[in-house]
Amino acid sequence: MPNDISVTGNKKLKTLYKEFNKNFPYISLCVFPLSEKGKSSQSPHNSEMRISEVRTKTNPGDISIHGRTHAGNLEENFEKIFGLYAQVCWTESDGSRYYTTGAKDKMSLSQLSKLGEKEGWKKKDT
Repeated sequence: MPNDISVTGNKKLKTLYKEFNKNFPYISLCVFPLSEKGKSSQSPHNSEMRISEVRTKTNPGDISIHGRTHAGNLEENFEKIFGLYAQVCWTESDGSRYYTTGAKDKMSLSQLSKLGEKEGWKKKDT
């Protein structure tokens, strides 16, 4: 059973990614500057940075990630609370990477990771 992941301004991105991959081994979370949204190729933030160092909004509140969290809601919360562009993504067995959209954005993170296991997506090492 996945543990809740608390996302605060003090957390390093690499710690967030590691906790996310431990809970949901067949999907990943990528965090980008908001300016990257809509670009065809994006450069994520340096994973050594803390969320407080890269955020563009300082709305009150933190994000709690759990297995029932829908991918699209998680992405929206990163933008709303931290002013960051976040994407839930996965890697196919051939190495192709994809971001969730449409129906996959309406799936919970646990459902997505289970789907990935069933469909043979690459598992992330933690």
